[in-house]
Amino acid sequence: MPSLLLLFLMTLYMPFATANEHQTCEELLKFNFDGRNWEKAYENSNQESSIMEFTLKGESIDSWSELITVQRFPNLQASLNEYFSLLEKKLQEAAYPNEAHIRIINKNPSDLLVEWGIDTESPLAQHEWMRIFKTPYSIMLLRYTTKQMDEIEKARKTWETILNQARILKKGECR
Repeated sequence: MPSLLLLFLMTLYMPFATANEHQTCEELLKFNFDGRNWEKAYENSNQESSIMEFTLKGESIDSWSELITVQRFPNLQASLNEYFSLLEKKLQEAAYPNEAHIRIINKNPSDLLVEWGIDTESPLAQHEWMRIFKTPYSIMLLRYTTKQMDEIEKARKTWETILNQARILKKGECR
């Protein structure tokens, strides 16, 4: 049965192009879904950022139990640590008066795997795993969020594995 499950895993390639006068580089974010039926629920892009969000079939961007988010900030001139510090501050502000519990699971020079959550007593209760990538061209995020607080430990192994296996692939003239 495990090999059958692998046949149903979908792979998503999120293409992002960056260009300047002398060079063109296309960055692709490659990751697997978890085998369930995910649908694109929202997409938006401008010069400063792009976002694509997926919900389970039958749910919507306004009413979801689980959410996958892919974001890209192409012109952000921040280090990985600077970006994470800003993100941590913004999460705490958004969670107030509750506290967002934030933990770095894995840190490398070009990426972080982060877990954060807001306690179940809050109307904002949710739990998220996020992989933050820093490339010479952008900061990219791959996020899995759940509001199913009783399923956190069940989701942990699956989503930490999926996020750890996600890769940035590059095409063209890349540094």
